[in-house]
Amino acid sequence: MSTIRLERFLEDVEPQLAPVVTALHESIMAAKPDLDVQISLKMLMYGVNGDFRHWVCSIGTASDAATLRFLPGAYMRDPELILKPGTGGIRVIEFPVGTQVDTDLVRAYAAEAVVQLGAYRQR
Repeated sequence: MSTIRLERFLEDVEPQLAPVVTALHESIMAAKPDLDVQISLKMLMYGVNGDFRHWVCSIGTASDAATLRFLPGAYMRDPELILKPGTGGIRVIEFPVGTQVDTDLVRAYAAEAVVQLGAYRQR
């Protein structure tokens, strides 16, 4: 099901960003293969047990970059100091066109977001 959602999402993504989005999606799913995936608000969103009100992370795109957003970002450890502030407690990582995605790093941050989602929900 997540592959179908990815393919549908890629239909509306600038072609030069497709490899970046695909690498991000595969890294997120490697961190937690049972995440639910949906397209909402022009983003590819990842949730636990169908809960997209408290989503884990999302991938959005503009013409020149993909953005990986973490809803529980304010609760996440950031050993690489790469998370940038977004709206509220959301933290983001930008991936410009042509970026070579560090899949291990993205997988680690996605796994951390899953762990910290519980703390976010309890706030």
